[in-house]
Amino acid sequence: MINKVTTYLIFIWIVAVVTAAYPTFVQGQVICNERAAILESLDNSYGEKIAEQGLDEGSLIVITVNLQGKWSLLLTPKGRPNTFCVPITGSNWTQEENVSNGIAYNGSVLTIVQNDDGTWNMIYLDKNTGNIQNVTKGYAWERVLNLK
Repeated sequence: MINKVTTYLIFIWIVAVVTAAYPTFVQGQVICNERAAILESLDNSYGEKIAEQGLDEGSLIVITVNLQGKWSLLLTPKGRPNTFCVPITGSNWTQEENVSNGIAYNGSVLTIVQNDDGTWNMIYLDKNTGNIQNVTKGYAWERVLNLK
Protein backbone atom coordinates (compact mmCIF):
# COMPACT_ATOMS: atom_id res chain seq x y z
CA MET A 1 0.00 0.00 0.00
CA ILE A 2 1.34 3.41 -0.94
CA ASN A 3 1.44 6.02 1.80
CA LYS A 4 0.49 9.70 1.35
CA VAL A 5 4.08 10.93 1.04
CA THR A 6 4.85 8.44 -1.72
CA THR A 7 1.60 9.33 -3.53
CA TYR A 8 2.46 13.05 -3.29
CA LEU A 9 5.99 12.45 -4.62
CA ILE A 10 4.61 10.44 -7.55
CA PHE A 11 2.16 13.27 -8.33
CA ILE A 12 4.96 15.88 -8.22
CA TRP A 13 7.04 13.68 -10.55
CA ILE A 14 4.15 13.40 -13.04
CA VAL A 15 3.61 17.18 -13.01
CA ALA A 16 7.36 17.71 -13.57
CA VAL A 17 7.39 15.28 -16.51
CA VAL A 18 4.33 16.89 -18.13
CA THR A 19 5.71 20.40 -17.59
CA ALA A 20 9.07 19.42 -19.07
CA ALA A 21 7.49 17.69 -22.06
CA TYR A 22 4.96 20.44 -22.82
CA PRO A 23 6.28 23.70 -21.32
CA THR A 24 4.66 25.90 -23.96
CA PHE A 25 1.21 25.94 -22.48
CA VAL A 26 1.55 24.45 -18.98
CA GLN A 27 1.21 27.59 -16.89
CA GLY A 28 -1.34 26.71 -14.23
CA GLN A 29 -1.96 23.61 -12.20
CA VAL A 30 -1.91 20.39 -14.21
CA ILE A 31 -4.53 17.83 -13.23
CA CYS A 32 -3.44 14.18 -13.52
CA ASN A 33 -5.36 11.05 -12.65
CA GLU A 34 -6.16 7.56 -13.89
CA ARG A 35 -7.38 7.72 -17.52
CA ALA A 36 -10.89 6.41 -16.87
CA ALA A 37 -11.36 8.81 -13.93
CA ILE A 38 -10.34 11.86 -15.99
CA LEU A 39 -12.62 10.86 -18.90
CA GLU A 40 -15.53 10.18 -16.55
CA SER A 41 -15.04 13.48 -14.74
CA LEU A 42 -14.92 15.50 -17.98
CA ASP A 43 -18.03 13.73 -19.26
CA ASN A 44 -20.01 14.07 -16.02
CA SER A 45 -18.94 17.66 -15.27
CA TYR A 46 -18.83 19.21 -18.74
CA GLY A 47 -20.33 16.70 -21.19
CA GLU A 48 -16.95 16.34 -22.93
CA LYS A 49 -16.31 13.26 -25.05
CA ILE A 50 -13.21 12.14 -26.96
CA ALA A 51 -13.28 13.95 -30.30
CA GLU A 52 -9.73 13.51 -31.63
CA GLN A 53 -6.61 11.60 -30.72
CA GLY A 54 -3.13 10.64 -31.89
CA LEU A 55 0.32 9.56 -30.76
CA ASP A 56 3.56 11.51 -30.36
CA GLU A 57 6.73 9.61 -29.46
CA GLY A 58 4.74 7.10 -27.41
CA SER A 59 2.37 9.49 -25.62
CA LEU A 60 -1.35 9.48 -26.35
CA ILE A 61 -2.72 12.94 -27.08
CA VAL A 62 -6.51 13.37 -26.82
CA ILE A 63 -8.90 16.27 -27.34
CA THR A 64 -12.25 16.04 -25.56
CA VAL A 65 -15.07 18.37 -26.62
CA ASN A 66 -18.67 19.06 -25.62
CA LEU A 67 -21.56 20.27 -27.81
CA GLN A 68 -20.85 23.92 -26.90
CA GLY A 69 -17.22 23.65 -28.08
CA LYS A 70 -15.61 23.51 -24.63
CA TRP A 71 -12.50 21.34 -24.90
CA SER A 72 -9.66 19.82 -22.92
CA LEU A 73 -6.26 18.58 -24.03
CA LEU A 74 -5.33 15.27 -22.38
CA LEU A 75 -2.00 13.52 -22.60
CA THR A 76 -0.34 10.50 -21.12
CA PRO A 77 2.96 11.33 -19.43
CA LYS A 78 5.82 9.29 -20.84
CA GLY A 79 6.03 5.95 -19.07
CA ARG A 80 2.55 6.34 -17.50
CA PRO A 81 0.14 4.89 -20.11
CA ASN A 82 -2.77 4.55 -17.66
CA THR A 83 -2.67 8.22 -16.63
CA PHE A 84 -4.08 11.33 -18.30
CA CYS A 85 -2.96 14.86 -17.48
CA VAL A 86 -4.94 17.96 -18.47
CA PRO A 87 -2.51 20.85 -19.10
CA ILE A 88 -4.91 23.14 -20.98
CA THR A 89 -8.62 23.70 -21.59
CA GLY A 90 -10.61 26.17 -23.61
CA SER A 91 -13.64 26.97 -25.73
CA ASN A 92 -14.69 27.36 -29.37
CA TRP A 93 -13.23 24.06 -30.61
CA THR A 94 -13.80 23.75 -34.36
CA GLN A 95 -13.00 21.15 -36.97
CA GLU A 96 -12.28 21.89 -40.61
CA GLU A 97 -11.04 19.53 -43.35
CA ASN A 98 -7.49 19.00 -41.98
CA VAL A 99 -7.38 21.51 -39.14
CA SER A 100 -8.87 21.66 -35.67
CA ASN A 101 -8.43 24.51 -33.22
CA GLY A 102 -9.75 26.17 -30.14
CA ILE A 103 -9.20 29.15 -27.92
CA ALA A 104 -7.47 28.39 -24.63
CA TYR A 105 -8.87 30.07 -21.53
CA ASN A 106 -5.85 32.40 -21.48
CA GLY A 107 -6.83 33.64 -24.97
CA SER A 108 -4.11 31.72 -26.83
CA VAL A 109 -4.95 29.36 -29.71
CA LEU A 110 -4.21 25.64 -29.95
CA THR A 111 -4.24 24.21 -33.48
CA ILE A 112 -3.82 20.69 -34.77
CA VAL A 113 -3.01 20.27 -38.45
CA GLN A 114 -3.49 16.72 -39.69
CA ASN A 115 -2.36 15.20 -42.97
CA ASP A 116 -4.26 12.58 -44.95
CA ASP A 117 -1.72 9.93 -43.88
CA GLY A 118 -2.50 10.49 -40.16
CA THR A 119 0.60 12.51 -39.34
CA TRP A 120 -0.07 15.74 -37.46
CA ASN A 121 1.42 18.87 -35.87
CA MET A 122 0.24 20.72 -32.77
CA ILE A 123 0.80 24.48 -32.94
CA TYR A 124 0.30 27.01 -30.16
CA LEU A 125 -0.16 30.75 -30.69
CA ASP A 126 0.66 32.46 -27.41
CA LYS A 127 -1.63 35.48 -27.03
CA ASN A 128 0.72 37.25 -24.62
CA THR A 129 3.92 37.02 -26.66
CA GLY A 130 2.53 36.59 -30.19
CA ASN A 131 4.88 33.62 -30.65
CA ILE A 132 3.79 30.67 -32.75
CA GLN A 133 5.38 27.45 -31.52
CA ASN A 134 5.36 23.91 -32.83
CA VAL A 135 4.51 22.02 -29.63
CA THR A 136 4.68 18.44 -30.87
CA LYS A 137 4.00 16.24 -33.86
CA GLY A 138 3.01 12.66 -34.28
CA TYR A 139 1.17 9.98 -36.17
CA ALA A 140 -2.12 8.02 -36.15
CA TRP A 141 -4.30 11.13 -35.72
CA GLU A 142 -7.97 10.33 -35.99
CA ARG A 143 -11.25 12.11 -35.47
CA VAL A 144 -13.40 9.98 -33.23
CA LEU A 145 -16.25 12.51 -33.22
CA ASN A 146 -17.09 14.73 -36.16
CA LEU A 147 -18.41 18.05 -34.85
CA LYS A 148 -19.70 19.34 -38.19
